[in-house]
Amino acid sequence: MKESRCVRSLCAFVLMLGTGLAFVVTPGAVAETPLVLDWRVIGTGIASCVPSAGIIPTDICTFEGGGPFPGGALGTHIGRGTYVVNVTTGTNVPTILGGNCFTATGSGTVTAASGDKINFNTVGWLCEEGVPASPLQYNGTYRICSPPTLTSLTCPTPGTGRFSAAAGGGSLAATLTSALPTSITPPSSTTGVSFFKIDGMINFF
Repeated sequence: MKESRCVRSLCAFVLMLGTGLAFVVTPGAVAETPLVLDWRVIGTGIASCVPSAGIIPTDICTFEGGGPFPGGALGTHIGRGTYVVNVTTGTNVPTILGGNCFTATGSGTVTAASGDKINFNTVGWLCEEGVPASPLQYNGTYRICSPPTLTSLTCPTPGTGRFSAAAGGGSLAATLTSALPTSITPPSSTTGVSFFKIDGMINFF
């Protein structure tokens, strides 16, 4: 009798285990979870900031590397490529060292070795690292422009090639060895060495 009970208990356990495994490997359940990959890109190049006169004066800063410019980018899923990021400054907040931090919004593109492009939006802060006219640091986030956002004016261009349906987001940081321009009239600009890093996630399958 005891042996019969043990056999029934063992059969029940095996049945429960089999049912659980069947649930785990159900194709429908797997398909509902998007594949998310780690994405990191580092780069070096040049950067420049140009003042823009208007109701609220702003600065437009461009970080770029590779192609016709010095440097380039190296990263997961792209190989050796190029990058460009444009941000426009907004409201400023004084720092404890006497410099300023500016809200900044913009967009960028990372181009893979194959020529396929990943386009993204970015928002963050562009800060003088010390006193006024000291080197600049940009710290922000990025969101990859993907097809569902085509109706949005804020992210109108998706990627190309194998990244045409890419999605993802994460952090973006860049530095500029020179300072913001000091004159709007006459217009002036500043140019310096730039370092760039993306650290986040991407899904392009």
